[in-house]
Amino acid sequence: MQITKHPIISFALLIIFTSVIAYYVIVYFRSDAANSTAVANQEVPEEETLETLMRNLELEVINLSSDLPKTIDNDTRADSITIEPGPRLVTRYTYTSFSTEDFDEKRFNKKVKKVLKKSLCNNYDVIKRMTLGLIYSYEFSGNDGIKLATAEFNIDDC
Repeated sequence: MQITKHPIISFALLIIFTSVIAYYVIVYFRSDAANSTAVANQEVPEEETLETLMRNLELEVINLSSDLPKTIDNDTRADSITIEPGPRLVTRYTYTSFSTEDFDEKRFNKKVKKVLKKSLCNNYDVIKRMTLGLIYSYEFSGNDGIKLATAEFNIDDC
């Protein structure tokens, strides 16, 4: 069983979507938020702490959520992004073309988790945030609304 009709395209688009989110988050906070803080206080922003990370994440989630749900490809839709205790940055996806019965957990664990891990662990800013304790969590549901799988990553995974 395949996870999607075109798994390579789906995985690539999933990684692209995750990278785009990370890019816009970084660009936004290096430009608007960081500059407005620096201009208002006439200081250079301090090194990010868990407290500032959480404040920044709240703003990021608000901005990113305005574009969701968003179709990633023919098989995948990004539904929501939230901050949860842990702290966890949780992104929820729906595989729109298949249900729980069609899901291949072994294939998911072998392919999707591997691609997500590589994408996260090769991103300096993600690693920096994981070092502060942030957990990146990805939840996937089928078109029947039932949760299929969760992939979570913390600094120990990298």
